[in-house]
Parts: sequence; structure tokens; C-alpha cells
Amino acid sequence: MPISIARRYARALHAVAKEASEVDATLKALETLSDAIAESSDLAGVLESPQITRDQRRAVLLEIASKAGFGPLVQNFLQLLVDRDRTPELPFVARLFRELADETAGRVRAEVTTALPLSDAEAKELEAALAKATGKTVVLTRREDPEIIGGLEAKVGDTLYDGSLKTQLARMRTRALG
Repeated sequence: MPISIARRYARALHAVAKEASEVDATLKALETLSDAIAESSDLAGVLESPQITRDQRRAVLLEIASKAGFGPLVQNFLQLLVDRDRTPELPFVARLFRELADETAGRVRAEVTTALPLSDAEAKELEAALAKATGKTVVLTRREDPEIIGGLEAKVGDTLYDGSLKTQLARMRTRALG
């Protein structure tokens, strides 16, 4: 699916969800479904296989939506995707919807990488500092990578703040040798 088509689906769903005051619930449903698709090659196969009929695809998606407690808005959207043969692109549409939902809510997502796990207090302090820098609410995802040695890397949107010891040592090496 070209990005412009996926973006149209995401924008249309966002507009309807916003009007119904269901943006966060819709986002949660789409993320839950996207995670399920990523974790299950069988489900991904159902969405992508030309041997699976529209009716079968619709039945599978509506069964999942019903069991997960997704509202009528999401269920209708899933039926639309099935009818238009757009189900393989559902995870991409979900990602674009999340960007729109975050923008509307004044949120920014940040991924912080440290050599050792951050304590909850350190994570809250970092969230507050990033919120102050961005002027938005920060949704922080933490991960560990011992290769950065110390310090941290924070990716906020498309911006990378690299305060890792690994990068600092590389810069020192470049200056010393170059």
C-alpha cells in the first residue's frame, strides 16, 4: 500500500475516532491487533494469503475484535479494510494512526537506551527533563544495551540525543588520531 493510501485510512479513522472521543481506545485496539499480527505468523498469513476469502478474513478479525472487546468503530474499520483488500497493511495504518493520536494529545514517544536498567525514579526524572525540552507529554520506552558502556541514548521522535560513553570515547579517539 502506498504511504498516501495508508495515511488516508489513518486520517479518516482518526477523524471519526476524534469526533466520537474514542482516539485513545481506538489506538489501544489497533496497537493490540498490530502486536498480535507481529507475534503470530498464522494471523499474518490469514491477512496476507490470497487463498483466504474475504469472508474468512472478516470472520477471523471480527472474532479477535469481539474477544478483545474492541468497540464498533474499530470493528467497522476492520470490515472496511477487509472489503477493500487492505488487511495486510493494518500494522502500517496503526503506526500512522498512533502518530496522529500522539500529535493530537500532545504526546511524544521517546526510547531511552542505557547500559544498565534505569530505576523508576531515574526514568521519571528523565521523562520530566524530556517533557520540559519538548513541551509535550513523554511516553518513555526503556531498553538496555551494554555496548553503550555508560550514559544514555535518547531518541525522541526523529532526534537522537547521544550521551553514551561509547560515543564519547569514539569522539576522543577521532580527535586523538585525526
